[in-house]
Amino acid sequence: MKFLTFISSKFFAALVVGASLCLNSYGVETNTPVRSVSLKECIDLVLKHNLGIQAARFGPQIFTYELRSSYGIYDPALNIRASRHYVDQPSAFDPKKLNDIKTPTGTTNIAGLDWNYTEYIDSVGPSVDGKLPFGLGYSLFARTDHFDSITYPFPYQIPGLLLNKAAINDAITNNYASTAGITLTQPLLRDFLIDSYRRDIQLNKKNLKISELALKQQLISNVTAVISAYYNLIFAKEQIAAQKQELELAVELLRFVHQKVELHAVSPLEQPRAELQVESVKTVLFAAQQSYIEQQNTLKNLISDDFQAIADVQLEPGEALVLNPEPTDRNEAWKTALLERPDLQQMKLDLEKQDIIVKFNSNQRLPRFDIIGSYGWQSVQNSFDDSVDSVRNRDHKFYSIGALLSIPIGNVAARNTYKASQVSKQQAVTLFKKLQQDVLAQVDTAVKVEEVTLQQAGSARKAREYAKLALEAEQKKFENGSSTSFVVLEYQNKLTEARTAEFRALAQYNIAKAQLASSEGTTLERNQIQVNVR
Repeated sequence: MKFLTFISSKFFAALVVGASLCLNSYGVETNTPVRSVSLKECIDLVLKHNLGIQAARFGPQIFTYELRSSYGIYDPALNIRASRHYVDQPSAFDPKKLNDIKTPTGTTNIAGLDWNYTEYIDSVGPSVDGKLPFGLGYSLFARTDHFDSITYPFPYQIPGLLLNKAAINDAITNNYASTAGITLTQPLLRDFLIDSYRRDIQLNKKNLKISELALKQQLISNVTAVISAYYNLIFAKEQIAAQKQELELAVELLRFVHQKVELHAVSPLEQPRAELQVESVKTVLFAAQQSYIEQQNTLKNLISDDFQAIADVQLEPGEALVLNPEPTDRNEAWKTALLERPDLQQMKLDLEKQDIIVKFNSNQRLPRFDIIGSYGWQSVQNSFDDSVDSVRNRDHKFYSIGALLSIPIGNVAARNTYKASQVSKQQAVTLFKKLQQDVLAQVDTAVKVEEVTLQQAGSARKAREYAKLALEAEQKKFENGSSTSFVVLEYQNKLTEARTAEFRALAQYNIAKAQLASSEGTTLERNQIQVNVR
């Protein structure tokens, strides 16, 4: 019997030592650096280091470049053209020249025959081509052409042919033609008020705004996630504290029961119950420690862009769970959400993009009717300098004006593309209405969850106070022999459950407030965060 008592005493001592080791640590690892962080500091870190936010910041930059790129259609282009045109025209019968008569002074041709000739035309010149924002196309051009032609055979090569000086001179042509002017093309129907280039510019403006709103939505999501992770970390910490307190009570009860058993004041069966409670609380404590580690990593992943650097750092929340009631008017929350939600604003911009596409496709059904006009100066001289000087002096002008009318027959592609864009717009309107309804439902849920968690926090606090009083009363009864360890253990469990429920309710209430701000789209404003996307 003494041997059994000795073994029991040794087992009890080992059990108490093991429980004491659990009480000395929050987590599995020990001797790790501890960093105390506030919620404000965590929000600042997520804004600076979160990889999701960093990736989202590239969106506005990309679409800024896309928008600038679409304006490139209005950049003028300098073109320099150079060419040589060569013709070797064989002699050909011409019935109009059958009646050519040789005269004493000579002739310019053989009756009924066009002589063969060769011709070189060398052309070179620059032009500046481009478009203006209202659809006008322009081309400023200058060109010099060198004509070099010879007619065969030479008149003096035909025996007996009477020649004159003019005939010999006309056999060879060598002169320069210079031209300078401007050509304008203005669409009046298709591509008048909108064309593919102006459509793309307008769409890219919308895309830039959408990317900015997408960044704002990403900020809201990550800030809300950090707030939730921070309060969950506080709850995990408080849960460990509650389990440690219960373990302390369980160890104290075990010690008291062991003394009672040694004094034969209570039945030995009371000791296994107390030992079971100690081990059960230790199991729950280990689970709470695991949850604490998980919440640690969740928060670390949100606030860092280098997880390895802080993997071994224990983040210690520097704030406590508090109850700060903020009454919410659901109707006001609805109005705020419909105005502030970034996803709703993005959908509105998508509707505006659909309007642009419908407008463009409607325009493309029209016939093409363009006004085309040219004006300039030209000169043909025997030398290059003389021809250029004549153009410079604007001696000989030219102009032209005309119109191009093109009517597509059937126009199947344009008509059906327009109808498809109309249906797409109707679909977008329906999706926008659905999103509005989803937002109203989310806000309604968030408001009610906030109200319920506030009530839970109040009732949980009272339950914890009553559980504490009940445990103290039951402990006194057990000390006086009018209760059992089993009943005391039950009250200890109830107290721990009440403490855990209170911490959970406080955490859920603060998280519910963050979720409500997110559903309203006011997370950044409530946390005094200024968004600068450009």
